[in-house]
Amino acid sequence: MQEMTEKVASVRFKNLTIDTLRAFDFHSQEYRSLVEKSNVTAFQSAEWLSQFYGTLVPNFGFEPVIVTVHDDVDKLIALLPMVRQTKLGVRLLQPADLGITDYNQVVASSETLMALAGEKAFQADLRNALKPFDILLFRKQHENAFDVSSLLEGSESSPNDNSAYYFMMDEDFEIWKQRTLSKPTRKGLSRKRRNIEVDHPSVRYEVLQTPSDITRAFEYMRNKRAERFEDDLLARDGYFEFYLNLAIRHAADGFTQVFTCVIDDKFVTIDFCLRYRGRQYFLLSAFNEAYGRYSPGMLSLLELMGNAKAEGVSYFDLTIGDEDYKSSFKAEQVDLHNVIVPNGPLGLLCKAAYQNKGHMREILKKVSPNIR
Repeated sequence: MQEMTEKVASVRFKNLTIDTLRAFDFHSQEYRSLVEKSNVTAFQSAEWLSQFYGTLVPNFGFEPVIVTVHDDVDKLIALLPMVRQTKLGVRLLQPADLGITDYNQVVASSETLMALAGEKAFQADLRNALKPFDILLFRKQHENAFDVSSLLEGSESSPNDNSAYYFMMDEDFEIWKQRTLSKPTRKGLSRKRRNIEVDHPSVRYEVLQTPSDITRAFEYMRNKRAERFEDDLLARDGYFEFYLNLAIRHAADGFTQVFTCVIDDKFVTIDFCLRYRGRQYFLLSAFNEAYGRYSPGMLSLLELMGNAKAEGVSYFDLTIGDEDYKSSFKAEQVDLHNVIVPNGPLGLLCKAAYQNKGHMREILKKVSPNIR
């Protein structure tokens, strides 16, 4: 990777400077100051992005495109974390996503974004700073996030195929369960909890801390998910390395959490979460189907929720995906939106392929198989 100070492009607009960088220090004070003023998610945190650009991007040969905006006193006021991929002759520009980021957005304060949205000249300069690209896909915008389409000339918005889900635990956890879970669900899970404790007195739930334990848990999760899901991301070494490094590096500071159910010192379930700004993000899970009669995944998830609530976390984000189990918790559905910007004839062709719900969409998926 090239040095952080190397600039690929620099465009001045009035009192603002737009720079396109190959690398950036996300643990710098200027970025932390920007994040403090921004309504970002865990996927724009310094912890996530530094690991993303440090591990995932070089492993797959993507080109970092990190666009920064500074004001006239050289203060960082906005940042777009992006990557560029060229395949089959198509230059695809997208956020720091690659199939693993549930919410994408610009890092800036609401006031800054509102001001920039009204500046047509800035929008043109920003588009130039992002070039070259044939198509820009800015997917999975949270419905409550600033709409990036107002910053990008020639953009169109459309609904994402998936939704996200969250719920709040604003009261005592036991009261919340009583109010939220249906009576049949509560009774069924209580019965299964009693049964697993009778049949397996050694059952316990714990948060892993040591690198060796976390590594064993991720290897277990990788194997179990491979049994259930075709072409699971964890089966690919680059993604496995990303998640494992992130989990090990931030277990102590609490940004990551590997929560497990263990019976006879053997893993039964693994849940991997992020915790950021008072929110718990549920990302990955796996369980041993040999214990399926106990519904170990649901039992472990309830334990995880109770643990989060006991530690002061009331906002539980089940993230992207329309899985049936989320309805058990009366989770609120969140609409996600995509923004697409074509550039030139090839970009228009790619746009048609992406927006087509049938066979043509496979063309673009061959260019970037992690589009969702």
